Amino acid sequence: MDCNGDEAARGKEIAEKTQSRVHLLLSSLQAAHRVIREEQAAVHLSRSYAKLILQPSFPIRRRGFTPFGRRILSGEEGKRFLPPINRRNQMVFATAGMNSEKFPFLTRARIVKAFILCIPLSALLLALSLTADYRGRSSLAAEKASSDLHIRRSYKSYDEYVNRQMRKTLDPKLRQIWTTQDWMRKVEVFSQFFSRLRDEGLLRNESRCLCVGARVGQEVQALRDIGVNDSVGIDLVPFPPLVQKGDFHAQPFANDTFDFEFSNVFDHALYPDRFVGEIERTLKPGGICVLHLIIRTRGDKYSANDLFSVRPLIHLFKRSKVVHVRQVDGFGLDTEVVLRKKGGRSSS
Repeated sequence: MDCNGDEAARGKEIAEKTQSRVHLLLSSLQAAHRVIREEQAAVHLSRSYAKLILQPSFPIRRRGFTPFGRRILSGEEGKRFLPPINRRNQMVFATAGMNSEKFPFLTRARIVKAFILCIPLSALLLALSLTADYRGRSSLAAEKASSDLHIRRSYKSYDEYVNRQMRKTLDPKLRQIWTTQDWMRKVEVFSQFFSRLRDEGLLRNESRCLCVGARVGQEVQALRDIGVNDSVGIDLVPFPPLVQKGDFHAQPFANDTFDFEFSNVFDHALYPDRFVGEIERTLKPGGICVLHLIIRTRGDKYSANDLFSVRPLIHLFKRSKVVHVRQVDGFGLDTEVVLRKKGGRSSS
């Protein structure tokens, strides 16, 4: 799948924003480290003051000073009684770039606590920033995906939609063509598609297969012709023994039933999310889903949606991952999307 130029530019912009935030975080940590060094210098100075005050060289019976030196003098009286700062303390303050007269007295415990609190808070800010970027990118991707899938809202009810789809399947002229001159040609082309998938390890002769929206069942017959005998199709109009009655918006099968599911009628789904949800529900963990699509071109008059890229389709598969996307030539359909349901074995 080719990347869009807008997506590349948006990704570059997000990377630059994230890099700037990381640089800002590192600058904050460096600033915090400088503050801690200054606080350590202040602690050293406070200890020097305490030592000088508790062992004064002047008479302790002075106004404003207790016998044990537990109250520091203030104002001019304090300046007169407190001894001057020694040379070592002056060098510490000069190294830290601090004003010794304004810096408060701190304890080592407070400094360590401030440092410990700084680390998780910085990590939290970085995590919030990255989360915001991821959510913004996800919302932009979802918005882009939704714009590439257009649902035709021309039906007043679901019954009206079903009747219109059955009208095409029951058309006598179309059924005559599907079961005569078109039959062998389509069976041969489908056989080539399925044989290539089997050679790639995505399909086995022992696989239990379902063809969704199979009409008269050419794809089912193709699977049986290459040796995948446990294959069946569903459609609104049955065609025994290859196709049984079933609605792809509500498949008549239990959960985790099939190893392989194929469909080329996604454009006929009125509710694409239900169409995909039923495939994922009935597909076994590790099972393969293959869809043939028409991209960037409007479907026929019976189509219920128009798909302009594979993004919205892939976005609908919540429990599957993409195996590959490639170009095909399949009766007016131009793109093959292969997905694997998460869980189970690595191959079907």
